[in-house]
Amino acid sequence: MDEKTCKLFLEADKLFRGNQADTTKINKLPSIKEHFPKNKPCKNNMQGDKLFKTHNRGKGKGKKNDITLNLAYNKYLEKHRGNFNYWILLYNINGLKEANLEYMHKFYKLLNYICKTTVDYKKYGAKSKSLIQYSTESSNQYMFLYENVSKCNSYIHLLGKLKKMYNFRASAITQNITDKNLSANLQTLTKKDKADLDIVANVKEFHFNDTGYRLQYNDDIFTTLENDKIQRKKTYEETKGIYITLGLQLKNYGGQIASKKLVPGNKGATPNITSSESTSETDTLTDTKGKLGESQD
Repeated sequence: MDEKTCKLFLEADKLFRGNQADTTKINKLPSIKEHFPKNKPCKNNMQGDKLFKTHNRGKGKGKKNDITLNLAYNKYLEKHRGNFNYWILLYNINGLKEANLEYMHKFYKLLNYICKTTVDYKKYGAKSKSLIQYSTESSNQYMFLYENVSKCNSYIHLLGKLKKMYNFRASAITQNITDKNLSANLQTLTKKDKADLDIVANVKEFHFNDTGYRLQYNDDIFTTLENDKIQRKKTYEETKGIYITLGLQLKNYGGQIASKKLVPGNKGATPNITSSESTSETDTLTDTKGKLGESQD
């Protein structure tokens, strides 16, 4: 998806505010009017709200949402779609009909964030104040999706497709080589261990109904990631403290050598350090390093 397509996608996305359709904007668009059911304009969101509230009640509290795109369309939209056959547009990838509705909603959010990042960079360049926000949202959503769909090749294939859209990052950094902040402002799309995704290529058919692909949705993944981040920072600070201590001890050791008495009668001579003293100092330093090594372990 290029910049132009992303712009069209974002324009369409603006017709909805969360779960609410902006009926005022929708009714003004000629390209949409022709698809109104029974040629009647959209008046409100009551019907759509009622349908999805009914579904949520039927799902039950705490139960996993297993409804697919196909089931959702047939159950909630088939009788209300007018003369617009949406499945024709998905003919070449009709295997997606069996994808989980909730997961595809998360993929939609990732696409939205990536498009916002792409369009924002193309419009405002490396100095954009919104760039870090959009790219961070993209990175978080990507990581979140991977942690939840990593066992299913079909979902991983889709994730790889979206990652390719973000490839402009490398060229953007190259074109702005003097901007030291851009690589941080344009976050990477990686797994939580910062490794790249193993792209699943040549997926000829999508399979979402196999037993192994009935995935457990984990809403707490960001809490887990944040705890990992805090632990890594704590470990870094502890290690940093150890090396600061070592540096101070080495500095003190150097000061002790400099303060040794000079050999009498030899102005400017080197300190009078006996072999035993030198050996003692060396042993002390070795012992210090050993203890620091033990504390690191």
